[in-house]
Amino acid sequence: MGDDAVMTTPGQAQAAWPRAGAAAVALAILVAVLGCFAPPVVIGGLLAPPFAVHASLVVGALVAAVWIGVQTGRPRVPGLIGTGLLCLSLVCLHSSESLMTTTFTILEPAGADGCRVVARESAFLMSGDASVGAIGRHGGPVWMTGHYFVDDGGTPIRNGDYQLKWDKDGSASLLVSQAYDFDPIEPELSCR
Repeated sequence: MGDDAVMTTPGQAQAAWPRAGAAAVALAILVAVLGCFAPPVVIGGLLAPPFAVHASLVVGALVAAVWIGVQTGRPRVPGLIGTGLLCLSLVCLHSSESLMTTTFTILEPAGADGCRVVARESAFLMSGDASVGAIGRHGGPVWMTGHYFVDDGGTPIRNGDYQLKWDKDGSASLLVSQAYDFDPIEPELSCR
């Protein structure tokens, strides 16, 4: 052994778990709460809805919490199970709400530079709302910038009732037939 090696006793490893374990559990809970605000993510031609991104982040945080517990020598199994149940219940609530009322669509056509527009539509009873955002050719998180509302719980994008036009400067204008005032969605969408 070199001079730099540090030996830890079982008591030291057990003492490290409460600090590291508390940090890992706090991180998992923070990820579970903040994941409710995750944007959709485009990877190539695939679109991962926010609840899938949320679930992936929570599973990663829980795996990290277990790994930290194993590395420090004394994971608290009841605490990890409780944290896991809390985090996964938040994911289940988020995904059930999303699956029941929300759809995500990559709109056609894409821009000349590969820029694409993604729409989120939600319909419940007699109202509907939507938001749209642009994402570059390589994908990534889609930050929604344009919003519109529709009557009668309509989902015009899902039904194909929209016009997407690309300008020479790479910006897009989106016209949705059932949107209030039949106005173009503001602001103009762009990957720049």
